Amino acid sequence: MGIFPADMTHEEKEDNVIQNCSPSKWQAHKKSKSKPFCIELVDGINAVFEFDLVRAKKHIEQMLLTLRFHTFLRDHPDVMQLKDEIRIWVLDIYAKSIMASQKA
Repeated sequence: MGIFPADMTHEEKEDNVIQNCSPSKWQAHKKSKSKPFCIELVDGINAVFEFDLVRAKKHIEQMLLTLRFHTFLRDHPDVMQLKDEIRIWVLDIYAKSIMASQKA
């Protein structure tokens, strides 16, 4: 089973990820003892944008801009972890993209 209900449309999944990217969500989740919110967010982005690398890259860039302009989030440990996770994931996206272009 994925992280989204099976009956959710692609658009609903995308909306869910984008809504969870808001600074208010970070405020609400920063004391959570469940799975780190940043990991959930990256998992969500991965699930939604997995087959559309261009849109994934644009969305991640926008998310990082959003985080950069909210000073109360900038040095939050979860945000730092999120940035690390995103860097790793972006490298993976580029690697898949390069491999796909070489096969074509």
